[in-house]
Amino acid sequence: MGAGRWPCLNTYQHRKEETRYPRRVDMAENEKDIRAAAEKHNAFLKELGLPLI
Repeated sequence: MGAGRWPCLNTYQHRKEETRYPRRVDMAENEKDIRAAAEKHNAFLKELGLPLI
């Protein structure tokens, strides 16, 4: 089932902005969010005396 059979399928990378989809996020913003989540998670682990990630 290639993309030719399903012309409406687009990869996320080449997707056009449409209001029905969440906004596209660049890699830098994604990395920043992951770092923030890891820091928050590590704060909980530290309180529990567990090893940090």
